[in-house]
Amino acid sequence: MELHAYSKNDYEFVKKLYIGALQESTRRAVKDVLLQPRTIRILCMVIPISCYLIYQGFTTMLRWEPVQAYLYSMMAVLVISTMILGSTYQMFSSGIKKSVLATFEKDMSDIPATFDLVMNNDECFEPTGVSNVWIATINGEKAGFLTMHNGGSKSCEIRKMAVVGKHRRRGLGELMTRQAIVWAKDHRMETIFALNVSSAQVAACELFEKCGFTISKQKPVIPGFGYLAYELSTINR
Repeated sequence: MELHAYSKNDYEFVKKLYIGALQESTRRAVKDVLLQPRTIRILCMVIPISCYLIYQGFTTMLRWEPVQAYLYSMMAVLVISTMILGSTYQMFSSGIKKSVLATFEKDMSDIPATFDLVMNNDECFEPTGVSNVWIATINGEKAGFLTMHNGGSKSCEIRKMAVVGKHRRRGLGELMTRQAIVWAKDHRMETIFALNVSSAQVAACELFEKCGFTISKQKPVIPGFGYLAYELSTINR
């Protein structure tokens, strides 16, 4: 595993990986929202009532036999419930996709400008300060990236990080994070933040905690799901 400086040939890789990873984590978050206990309890109340009403309609209006009416009532309720959950999930996913694309265009459309990088003679970009972008490779294959942004007042932020699916759980994320910590220390930073980490990103949460970060702020959205802010404040002590 190796880390190298960002080059102009890395842009499409970073864009594809960032958008794919963020959409993956947000889709998982949507599932958590849809399948939270509150939703399950509502469905457990709505389904029997709906089934009963449909059954009464089949038996009184269409004069179906009880067994036939019961079976078709169950099928109708399952189809309707599936359609409602599916359409809701699709609506959330569509909104998430637009939001992810907008976020990328805002923060990453011009990576050298965003992270204060200048091109050297080898067509790679070098940082002019604490802000930086690392590209991780395994046996020459691009496998992940991490961006560090100067937050001012002796603080910096791990703003974006993603690893290709087949290379996860191999220590690549930890390698990049610890490199970022060393980089921040070399630039006399006192605090590193990792903001707006979704609680659905379990691997990311475990990684930051393993590297010594602690939760400095929590923003609950629903029970069991929200956003976390991680902080490492001892890098120069």
